[in-house]
Amino acid sequence: MQLQNTLNNINISEAFISFQGEGKYIGARQLFIRFSGCDVNCQGCDTDYSSKESFIFFDKIYYNPVNIFQFVEDIKGYDIFNEIHSISFTGGEPLLSLEAIKFMISSFGKKTKYFLETSGYHLDILKEIYDLLDIVSIDIKLKSTFGVDDNIYALKNAYFIEKNKSYFKLIVDNKIEQFEIANVVDLLKSKGFDEIYLHTKNNLVEFKLLSDIMKIFYGSGINCFFVPQMHKLVGIR
Repeated sequence: MQLQNTLNNINISEAFISFQGEGKYIGARQLFIRFSGCDVNCQGCDTDYSSKESFIFFDKIYYNPVNIFQFVEDIKGYDIFNEIHSISFTGGEPLLSLEAIKFMISSFGKKTKYFLETSGYHLDILKEIYDLLDIVSIDIKLKSTFGVDDNIYALKNAYFIEKNKSYFKLIVDNKIEQFEIANVVDLLKSKGFDEIYLHTKNNLVEFKLLSDIMKIFYGSGINCFFVPQMHKLVGIR
């Protein structure tokens, strides 16, 4: 009964099929399911994850809290699994809707891969679902960029995060501090990661600074890839 009650209170901001615009899998065609809500409160967040009265998917209107059982059955009926790379659970912070994600994965089974984007602040919840996921995109948050306490120490001690399944994204702006870069390098090396995907806040940063940051990573034995937010540059969702 408790699970039933939890699944009856799921809010989805939007659902749509598009191309991944960030990180390692940029360009992959995915079904995006954006859950409402986030408790990190990053300054200057550019994603609308607010709770809405309704959303439209495949020309059908769904009202929040969504009937997740009907929503899942509808997705099955659209027979899209052989047309997408994966389902992207995103937000906001999708881990706040853990039971809905678990229900979807159990319902769809092996028909597709499961991709999750997380802020990197709810590692206890991520640990609970980690084995069910195929790809995990984890943000490294810096105080200079978002005005929140960084999550580097917690990520460093999250032993379950594996290189073969996860990758890290770092969002920077012109206020980044040298010691923050050093802390990120230490995090990656301590976990045996040899690559990172670099984004700039609102796609804006001084080129020289971006180049200097990348030189530090490469000089530390870490491949650093600058990936602008493609979906915003080309004007898609």
